[in-house]
Amino acid sequence: MMIKINLLPIQGKGPTKIYTQLGLMGIILVLCVFTILFLWFRQTSDIDAKNTEIHLKNKKVQELQETNRKVEDFKKKRELVKQKLSVIERGRKYQRAAVQIMMEALQVLPDQVWLGSWTMENQQFKADGYALSLTSIGNFLTALQESPLFKNVHLIQTVKQRIVNHDIFFFNITYSLDLDGLDVAKNAQ
Repeated sequence: MMIKINLLPIQGKGPTKIYTQLGLMGIILVLCVFTILFLWFRQTSDIDAKNTEIHLKNKKVQELQETNRKVEDFKKKRELVKQKLSVIERGRKYQRAAVQIMMEALQVLPDQVWLGSWTMENQQFKADGYALSLTSIGNFLTALQESPLFKNVHLIQTVKQRIVNHDIFFFNITYSLDLDGLDVAKNAQ
């Protein structure tokens, strides 16, 4: 039997294995670092994109709020213009009605009744005048009440005075107008 002795150093599988394992771990570590860096850059770019989108939407909201404020201002101005137009139209209606009111009052004014003044306060009209008899004043009030133009006709006061051997009755009446009773189109012709 012979014994063999190898005097050469043996290169074993052990150290080669360790270098291979360390190399694989290094590659895995580098891949993990690159993956983490890739995910971090991707997440950062997504966050930047969302922040940009939020900024643009906030800017759009501010623009819409400004537009909404302008629309509200426009609505207020339009309502103000409508009110002014309503006042103007009502004034025109009264202006066109003035002739018809005077014509109507003159038509129902009986003989022996004279009007001294006509005034208007808070949509309530007042007329002062004088007559030679209470019957004439009564006829005038009745004619005003029957007219479609005058409403709420009331005799406020009568005062009897003797002037140059004649009894004169001074009177005050109040009334309001029913402008719907006006026939402005008929007067325009």
